[in-house]
Amino acid sequence: MLPPRLLRLAPLLFAVLLTLPALAQDASARLDSVAAAQPVAGRPFALDLPAGADTVVVIYRPGSAIAEADTLFTEGASPFSWTPRQAGAVRVVSGGTARTLSVRFDEPPLLGIAIMLLAGLILFGGAAYAAKKLLADGPPDIELERRPDT
Repeated sequence: MLPPRLLRLAPLLFAVLLTLPALAQDASARLDSVAAAQPVAGRPFALDLPAGADTVVVIYRPGSAIAEADTLFTEGASPFSWTPRQAGAVRVVSGGTARTLSVRFDEPPLLGIAIMLLAGLILFGGAAYAAKKLLADGPPDIELERRPDT
């Protein structure tokens, strides 16, 4: 058992432990900032690059078997304007620093919405059919006075 004095300091110690990773992060070890909070496929967005960065490598679907990479030349422009060509996870690497971004779809994919609606129809339709079939003959006859399990 911990001493009471240490138990009183536990919330403070816990808060310090939670903030250590944020304090240890070097501000120069990441891309400076993203102007758009969440980039959208097909629309340009501005990205502030570290000083001296002349190229930007953009990796679509990083870490997957079908990852694709584009190398873009910045020509010293900061902020750098770039238009993502597809939605999904994108890793942007420039000047030895990297940042992973989530690129949104320009509009909701209609096929995905149709599949979701069909799945909901099957799920709730099947539940309604099962409930109707179960209760078609009325409630089951159960003698409430003599039930063997009570």
